[in-house]
Amino acid sequence: MKTAPAPTPDMIAAVLRHRLAEHERQESQARLTWARTTLLPVIKALAPGVLQRVLVFGSSGSGSAAAHSDIDVLITAEAVDGWDQYERLQWGARVRAATDRRYAVDILLYAPAEIRDRDGARARFLDRVLREGVTLLP
Repeated sequence: MKTAPAPTPDMIAAVLRHRLAEHERQESQARLTWARTTLLPVIKALAPGVLQRVLVFGSSGSGSAAAHSDIDVLITAEAVDGWDQYERLQWGARVRAATDRRYAVDILLYAPAEIRDRDGARARFLDRVLREGVTLLP
């Protein structure tokens, strides 16, 4: 009876990469499901006026979330025009406090004009978020 050849380091590495990618996909899907079913209703309930857009970005949006990954959310709402950073952080804290806190959540809150009038490093960052983020709303 022939025995199977011992796996090479490259074979082992390929299996581990595949398992890691599958785990990250599952972690990301769990976060997106939670964002749709738990986080989005809270965001809508506490919304400062009419919401134009809600996106999940970063590792949770790209499918590469690990067990320790947070959920990055970009929200645009006209009513936040003129809000300072402290007001935006306070609102984000209220949203997080109203969830079951299963996952850490980072919220970026922008007025639509701030998205339109972006420049420099912020423009490159927001361009990537808008291009690669997963839309929860509209």
